[in-house]
Amino acid sequence: MGSHEVRSEEPSHFVQVHPFWIGEYPVTVGEWGACVAAGGCKHIPDSTHEPDQPMSNVSWLDAMSYV
Repeated sequence: MGSHEVRSEEPSHFVQVHPFWIGEYPVTVGEWGACVAAGGCKHIPDSTHEPDQPMSNVSWLDAMSYV
């Protein structure tokens, strides 16, 4: 990270990012509903959304309970 060509980015140095998992597709309303049914999630999805639509309007804590 950094650059020898741009003075404000000196000194260049090695940065290591620890491995992490990320989903390829968004969590759907149906998947979230299954989490609620299993007792893992407390936030109930809006019933006006189709099960195959992406889940929205969840807090960080809600997302952590899903994970």
